[in-house]
Amino acid sequence: MKFFVEITPGQVLQLIEEQIQRVDQKIDALLLVGGFAGSEYLKQRIKERFSSRIRVIARPADADTATLRGAARYGLARRPLVSSIIAPRSYIMKVKLPAEQEDWLKRPAYIKSNDAGVPICENRLQYLVSKGAILRKGQRLTTKFCKFSQTNQDSTFIATLFTSDSEKIMRYTDEGETTELCKWTVNLSSLPTFQQNAAVPQLNGFYTGVDFFFYLFEAYELT
Repeated sequence: MKFFVEITPGQVLQLIEEQIQRVDQKIDALLLVGGFAGSEYLKQRIKERFSSRIRVIARPADADTATLRGAARYGLARRPLVSSIIAPRSYIMKVKLPAEQEDWLKRPAYIKSNDAGVPICENRLQYLVSKGAILRKGQRLTTKFCKFSQTNQDSTFIATLFTSDSEKIMRYTDEGETTELCKWTVNLSSLPTFQQNAAVPQLNGFYTGVDFFFYLFEAYELT
């Protein structure tokens, strides 16, 4: 019995450690399920080892049959059982927006006038989804952008998508650590609204609105 208690939990701890290293990102919760998860000794050993890195370590009341019931439900339903997901991090776009009073107070160096003479605050952040947000699985995320063009040749801009593991909602790019995920060139020349505005001479330039759509494939799943 001593062999069972001392060695087997050690193997479980090692397996958990290996999985944590593979994930290579912050883990918010660890749920203990399966027959051996009912061991209070094992639960205590896991908490001693990982509680400093994982905030929530919990064991459902029906831990011994959770995986069996989940498999049975999935087989009987004949359809996906996951209806909601949790965003594991924030997804953010870097944007330029008309300067507000807060920008004049906090980041006056970021404010410049565009060709139309409108004060614009650069290095602003616009959130597509914040960390921990609960979304419907397959939900489309929509955000609106507005491009200022001085002439009909000025039809492109660079869109940059960032991620952040911080739970803080940031307004500016210098408020916390962000990681550039990707960037792409957007060309508005084929949009009817751009073509209509470009066809009419405008001394102060014109704005073209565009909607971006995103789908979140990396997430924690909820039933």
